[in-house]
Amino acid sequence: MTEEAEVFVEKLVAGGYALAQLPDGMKILLKGGYPEEFVRVRLTRRKSDLAFGEVTQVISPSPFRVKPVCRHFGDCGGCQWQDYTYEEQLRWKQRIVEEQLQRIGGITVDVGETVPSPKKFHYRNIAELTFSGKNLGFRRWRGHSVIDIHECYLAPRRFTEIAREIKSIVELLEIPFYNWKSGSGVLKHVVMRASSTTGELMAIVVTKTETLPKAKMLRNMLLKKYPDIYLVHVMNSRDAVVLRGPYRILNGEGVLTENMDWFTFQIPPTAFFQVNTEVAQLLAFHVFEEVAPSRNDRVLDLYSGVGLFAINVAPHVKRCVGVESSRVAVKAAKANANINRLRNVEFVNASVEELNLNEGEFNKVILDPPRQGLEKRVVELLFTLNPERIVYVSCDTASLARDLKRLVRGGYSVVRVKPFDMFPHTHHVESVATLVKK
Repeated sequence: MTEEAEVFVEKLVAGGYALAQLPDGMKILLKGGYPEEFVRVRLTRRKSDLAFGEVTQVISPSPFRVKPVCRHFGDCGGCQWQDYTYEEQLRWKQRIVEEQLQRIGGITVDVGETVPSPKKFHYRNIAELTFSGKNLGFRRWRGHSVIDIHECYLAPRRFTEIAREIKSIVELLEIPFYNWKSGSGVLKHVVMRASSTTGELMAIVVTKTETLPKAKMLRNMLLKKYPDIYLVHVMNSRDAVVLRGPYRILNGEGVLTENMDWFTFQIPPTAFFQVNTEVAQLLAFHVFEEVAPSRNDRVLDLYSGVGLFAINVAPHVKRCVGVESSRVAVKAAKANANINRLRNVEFVNASVEELNLNEGEFNKVILDPPRQGLEKRVVELLFTLNPERIVYVSCDTASLARDLKRLVRGGYSVVRVKPFDMFPHTHHVESVATLVKK
């Protein structure tokens, strides 16, 4: 028999959950529910010290609860907080960063107010849609099934329009969708990318196979309706990462161009770039300020991508070196340095974990690691290098808190932490921590 209970929601916590307490005293993490709401919940799992559940009825709603604009909200896993006022989203993101730093890292620091996104909706410059069964869309929250998406308020309006057109064409051409259980089939994803500053649009068709059947027919049919679109085929046999593997340009340019402040960046189809261009500009300027560049500085940018932070800093320092494991991103970063006429910045294609550096080689470091944060070897590398200042950009507060704890133990002080709302209406938050040598 399904276990149900009525509970009072205490607060929002990391991971997109709301926290409450069951009548027997056990804490429960909830999907749905906002602070100070009285709700009825259905338990989905019990552990020895923690339960999980979902809200089935809001008995007494929060005054900050609002009507979501998207018809897919609640089923689609793309956003979790669309039915909560934006101001409260910002406030709770700040508080969650503070709590994670204290609970995991043992760090007490004034966390600045969350920097809001200039765009509350339609802010994403990339959207990864998945083929599954007869559907093309996004996965359920913490699930594997795919919701057939007809609109998305996080992405530009044309993204879902074009993706649906591609779905109609491949169905007409009878190109088989990929079967995620058996590993058979062809079509895995449609990834839409756009430049927020030039308006360029790119559709990327990701396949399991090396070839895209009837690629010429697909291109010609799509171009009849969208003559200016860039079309790319990515061959990716792996299921864990969407945009990885060799690619072929079927139409248009092989890169998107973003103009940010006085810099120009070219972004290849499979290279990472911050998903919210307007917030990325604010983030890059904040990183620049926190680096506090001077003419004699030697700056090391680890996990440098296509060069966003390094290129912003380079004109103001003696030397800047970016290190990135993605060959595609490094090639783009070098091109971006040339486009922006920078001669004191270089980019190295290498694994950060395998670097060998000497003490004092660089006096300032920028970090922007993947979600899992820094491996132990990288922390040891930083201790060897012994920079006077570290600026750490993170998209995961748990790994950030863990890494800051290690760095503090190694002789650094956390002087500032600033959250940025890169992802409105989701529980995700980007944070920048500034550390100085004690």
